[in-house]
Amino acid sequence: MQNLMFDKKIGELTVGEMLILSNQMGMVKKPTLTLSEFCEIAGADYRRVKKLIMNKLYPEEMLVYGYKNYRGGKIMFYTDKVLEYLKQK
Repeated sequence: MQNLMFDKKIGELTVGEMLILSNQMGMVKKPTLTLSEFCEIAGADYRRVKKLIMNKLYPEEMLVYGYKNYRGGKIMFYTDKVLEYLKQK
C-alpha cells in the first residue's frame, strides 16, 4: 500500500483511498501512535518495521521510550516526529 498522505492530491483519490486517508488522519491527531498505526500510515509491513526497530534504523527521537529503554514490549511513536520523518523520506 502506498502512503496516500503525501503522494496524491485530494482530487486524484478514489473513494476507497479517501476512506483510508480519513482513517489515517484520525490516527495522526493523537500524540502517540502504536506500531500497527505507524505501519498503516507509513505503508510498511509490520514485521519489517519491527526488524528495523530492533536494528535501530529509525531515528531514536521517534520512539516514545527510545532504544535504550526498549525491551521488546509495546512500541509507541511520537506522531509529530513520525510525520516529519515521512515527509523527509
